[in-house]
Amino acid sequence: MEKLLSNPNFRTFMGFIDDYNVQNPGNGATVIKSVTATYGDDVAAAVLQRATKVSATKVTAEKLLGDLRVLWLTDKRSPLDVFKLLKLDDVATNPLDNAALDAWESYLNLFNYVNRESGKKITELETFRAAYGGDDALAKMLQQATKVSATKVNAEKLLGDLRVLWLTDKRSPLDVFKLLKLDDVATNPLDNAALDAWESYLNLFNYVNRESGKKITELETFRAAYGGDDALAKMLHQAARVSTTKEAARNLLRDQRNRWWGEKRTPLDVFKLLNLDKVASNPLASPALDVWNSYLKSFNYWSRGTGRETTTIDTFTAAYGDAALAKIINTARTVPETEKMATALQLQQFALWMRKRGNPNNIYTHVFKLDPKLKTIPEPYQTILNHYHSFYKQFIRDVK
Repeated sequence: MEKLLSNPNFRTFMGFIDDYNVQNPGNGATVIKSVTATYGDDVAAAVLQRATKVSATKVTAEKLLGDLRVLWLTDKRSPLDVFKLLKLDDVATNPLDNAALDAWESYLNLFNYVNRESGKKITELETFRAAYGGDDALAKMLQQATKVSATKVNAEKLLGDLRVLWLTDKRSPLDVFKLLKLDDVATNPLDNAALDAWESYLNLFNYVNRESGKKITELETFRAAYGGDDALAKMLHQAARVSTTKEAARNLLRDQRNRWWGEKRTPLDVFKLLNLDKVASNPLASPALDVWNSYLKSFNYWSRGTGRETTTIDTFTAAYGDAALAKIINTARTVPETEKMATALQLQQFALWMRKRGNPNNIYTHVFKLDPKLKTIPEPYQTILNHYHSFYKQFIRDVK
């Protein structure tokens, strides 16, 4: 259609339609109907809009665009109807970079003018929100559009309007976080374009409410959205392994550790907070364990010289008890992903037993509470005691 307007035959066709309508009043034949029937409203609007910027086709294009707006009005098309008709709701594209958007905006203005007595003015943002089916998809599109020079200004304006709307609706940062579906545990919210839109709203919200004396933080919202530190820690740990979200994840993990320290949480407190004390699971396979290890190191550094320092094995033992922990470690040794870590932890446990209880017979009776009269030691105790016996003999040899 690009060359249609400059084609002499097209101008002849336009003249023919005008003459035909004079001779057949009420017939309703129009050039624009023929054009849209052939090319579709979306293609016609985009091409005509571009043609208004070319001196040779400007007059013709503006006339046809006017006819197109009248056609939509006659057909009782709402701005949302036309938005979709022009395929501006295609989430795979940037509608702000579509020439048809200018045609739609002109129709929006005309529609509001014609319906001015209704007292209800339809806004650009209102239509975008309805077309995109929610603020999450719209925020993503707009945030990405701010990175394109040709659409940056328009996108930032719409994002500003969106933030003002949330404020007017009294949305908290947590409300907007969920509205943008940033609390979806199956995804990495730090890699979601909508996060930037949310952070801008968080800053605006705190500024507007600065007299309240309560500043809402990013971490506070993430914790509330994820229902606790354990789910959040797992997500952040995984996000820290992704190059595009590594820095943001590490910053939040640091904030999380600082918060625990500020709340006077011990490593055992955080161990339980991260649900690492659940006997039914393998805590060594949990992504949250790395987060806990980082806190343990920070805690010991911050507590140096106070006597509050602690160790991994002390915390595990306090959380599970000797016998339950021994069984967990034994099971974890059979899992390739946790074998190395479990073996190291078992050696720490055996060293602890050596200091407290000594020979294998004491472990048999005092830790596992087994009957000395048993002829066969049940599993997993037999395997654990075999490992400990080897450790014990090696220790005795080394001492001698």
